[in-house]
Amino acid sequence: MRVSRLLQRLTPPGGRSHFGGSPGWAGGFTDEGLAIVNDNCFSFDYMGAAEYEGGSVPRAMQQVIENIGKYEILHMEDYGSQDAINWTPREEPHEVALPPLFVLAPPTQEKYVIELVTTMWSDPYSFKDNPKLQTAAKYPNDVRFVGWLDLDQYVLIFLDWQVCTDAFEFLKKQKPNVAKNWLRT
Repeated sequence: MRVSRLLQRLTPPGGRSHFGGSPGWAGGFTDEGLAIVNDNCFSFDYMGAAEYEGGSVPRAMQQVIENIGKYEILHMEDYGSQDAINWTPREEPHEVALPPLFVLAPPTQEKYVIELVTTMWSDPYSFKDNPKLQTAAKYPNDVRFVGWLDLDQYVLIFLDWQVCTDAFEFLKKQKPNVAKNWLRT
């Protein structure tokens, strides 16, 4: 299976999601649907490309909710080496710790998840927008995002255990028709 090129960065809950376009554009979410997700789960970072603006994010969320009963939390710690880090000329190379990742996915996708996370670490520029996993490792106190949503395989990856478990509990409580109500038609 080919690794997705489209990862939507997730920011902490309570933030303001921005999808580009005109002010107030909700990326295909209804205003109410976006507010529910932002207040209870996580917010969406601005990605700067049309692929993220035309409804692909709420459609991916709909797929997650419709299949959430099949999802489990996978814990990943050993997915890359120090040799893969891309240091800029202004950065002083130093030893970094791989941040632990907490993944919401069906167990049948474990192989895909390993390939996805390994690619996020070792080849960040193969994605439409750099997922910045190396940034999270190099500067753990400066990271303003909490995870990613894979828009093709409907996998959620988190840097924080609490955000992961809170999101999982929130998504399990949603009804499949609620997700449909989040979509602007």
